[in-house]
Amino acid sequence: MKQKQEPKIVDGIEYPIDFDQQTEVQEQHAEQPTAEVPVVIDEPVAIQPRQVNQAVSVFTNAESFELAQRQAKVLAASQLVPKTYQGNIADCIIAIETASRIGASPLMVMQNLYIVHGKPAWSSNFLIATLNASSAWGTIGYEESDKDGGSCRAYAEDKRTGELKYGIWVSVKMATDEGWATKAGSKWKTMPQLMLRYRAAAFFVRQFAPEISMGIHTYEEVIDVQSQPLKSNTRWTQE
Repeated sequence: MKQKQEPKIVDGIEYPIDFDQQTEVQEQHAEQPTAEVPVVIDEPVAIQPRQVNQAVSVFTNAESFELAQRQAKVLAASQLVPKTYQGNIADCIIAIETASRIGASPLMVMQNLYIVHGKPAWSSNFLIATLNASSAWGTIGYEESDKDGGSCRAYAEDKRTGELKYGIWVSVKMATDEGWATKAGSKWKTMPQLMLRYRAAAFFVRQFAPEISMGIHTYEEVIDVQSQPLKSNTRWTQE
């Protein structure tokens, strides 16, 4: 018959029967080295640069085209778009496609894209604003001179290389020789400094950032090379 074990009493404190065994086990565990937990350090994740103006054509697939059609219907029904686009879903789709190509708002494109004898033409202000907003270019500036009756060239920093780019010189003499300043009602006669800056900016964009203009000339350029008075369908043009 197994003899009953009495509880262990030390200094008047009663301990469980297996107290010594538990203490011994704990001491043994304490003496054993703790296994090191490997620290996992994540490999650095390469951050891909954000693609700027990554164009998605509305004609890429049926889904893109259907989305463009729905957007065009909303724009064509608006009274805020120029009259040439009101009720004209087809031209609204082209404006949406153009906006996608240059990374701009469709409404902004509509308000600054003129139709001159069936051909599109940008507002000079729009080209300047678009270049200034581009992540690839700094703010456009102008260098002016009194040479040739007044001259101007545009310049801007190419942020991709840090290099300062200069456009070609435009002068009043050039405007006269090309026949721009001799036409009736020409703004070259009344606002030569403004026209110099507009033309210098247009030349700069076409020379260094053709993806912005997409090969489309400015409204002022089209007027200068046309031999007859022009009228625009948009409400921004003064007849």
